[in-house]
Amino acid sequence: YCRILGKFAGQHVKDLAALRAHLARGEQGEAEAIAHSLKGVAGNIGANEVYETAGRIERALRKGGDVEPMVSRLEQQLTPLLAALAAAAPDRSGTPAPVETENAGAASGRRPDVAKLRALLEQDDAAALELVDRLLEQGWGTASDAILKCIQECLTDYDFEGALASLARLEPPDRSNGA
Repeated sequence: YCRILGKFAGQHVKDLAALRAHLARGEQGEAEAIAHSLKGVAGNIGANEVYETAGRIERALRKGGDVEPMVSRLEQQLTPLLAALAAAAPDRSGTPAPVETENAGAASGRRPDVAKLRALLEQDDAAALELVDRLLEQGWGTASDAILKCIQECLTDYDFEGALASLARLEPPDRSNGA
């Protein structure tokens, strides 16, 4: 799943610009193809809002409707998702960068859940998978859910170290040290 997310981020980072360029040139068929492709891959990775909006754009283009408001909405959904996925990719040292979650206030409110998950992972405790499943049911937001799904995948393979590395991207920064 994490590999698929990385592939999604790499292959679809320029979709908005390409979509707008095709629309500006009146190339409806090409724009529709981009929306269709984006819709399919977004559905496969569970980016439901992107999936729905790309589908609406695809249908509107078929009917010759105005899609600019929908393209703007797609940008609002896709940009933070791509940024989070790019930030979650390991740097050259193999260490993933931390990801700013959608809502810093919500992130700090989730510290107890994240701390509990960290403790379970550090103990190689399989109960971590149950906690991740519960957290995914709560719906933390697109970027955070993507990271939780990566943790879930690691845990189904009993890769507690990989899950810990992914968890580091989810943990809110500790601002108590004045940094």
